[in-house]
Amino acid sequence: MRICAFVILALLIVANLTMRTATLPPLQRLTRQQLVKPLGELQFVLLALGGSCFFTFGFFIPVNQLPSQALDAGMPATISDYLVPILNAGSLVGRLTSALWLPAASSAALIAFAVLFGFFSGAYVSLLSPLALRVSPQHELGFRSGIIMFISAIAGLLTNPINGAILDSSPAEWVGLKIFSDIFTLAGTTCVLVARVRLTRCKVLKVC
Repeated sequence: MRICAFVILALLIVANLTMRTATLPPLQRLTRQQLVKPLGELQFVLLALGGSCFFTFGFFIPVNQLPSQALDAGMPATISDYLVPILNAGSLVGRLTSALWLPAASSAALIAFAVLFGFFSGAYVSLLSPLALRVSPQHELGFRSGIIMFISAIAGLLTNPINGAILDSSPAEWVGLKIFSDIFTLAGTTCVLVARVRLTRCKVLKVC
């Protein structure tokens, strides 16, 4: 992880030093009232809590813990190390349905879950900003996206220590951790669904 972090750092330094915008955006000074305003809008709050906070808590649990559970289930380390790459390879479209993880205990079931999890969770990361756009005025999209990403970053930072505490309380049992993931992904999905229903006036499948 340290190697990956330094590689990303090096690439970001190069990108920041060499890239320039084609046109400079107009500078605007944000007031406290503007920053607080989105927190008074129900749809934005639902998106922030559901998509950025709750869903993040559940989403990163399989990403972080799946190889460890595979080792506990008897999978050779030479295979378990590839579960996250398998998961990432499958992350094309869709969203998370982590209930499949709950009964998985064999190598075949864990590999199948990794593929399906990756396939259905790929849209999560790429859709956060577009979802913010749908509930935000165009001129406020920048700082509203920042709020969404800030909340997601805090949730992503906190979820791993909580996962470890759950496993420490019952090291031989993965059920508690899986249920924790399921509850938060379900809560996050529910919040985003409610925001969707409010935005489209109860037409869930409406294309906006």
